Amino acid sequence: VIPKIRDGKPYWLKERKAPAGYRPDPAAVKLVMHADPDTGSGSLEVNGTRYEAGHQDDMVQVEMNKGILQAALVRINQVQDALPETGSSGMIHIAAAAAVLAALAWLLKGKDTK
Repeated sequence: VIPKIRDGKPYWLKERKAPAGYRPDPAAVKLVMHADPDTGSGSLEVNGTRYEAGHQDDMVQVEMNKGILQAALVRINQVQDALPETGSSGMIHIAAAAAVLAALAWLLKGKDTK
């Protein structure tokens, strides 16, 4: 909640401290509110993208409620650095085939020496 925001004035939100186990987001978010309580219209700019009152998606929700502009923003923050995916689901099949081939080679070698 940010009370007493002035219409048309840019504000920046920046995370100063992240919760335990999370990385702080180094990027600041620029917000500019535009509201006209007389007409019940309004919008919110987030980093230069304008969202009109009534807009709602997974990341931004903007609405006018009794002449007051209300908005909710979602920021994604990973718990830790994402690790690259290695291997594949086929590795179990390859390992099993290698074990069968090794067993066959051992059995065939045993027959050759007798």
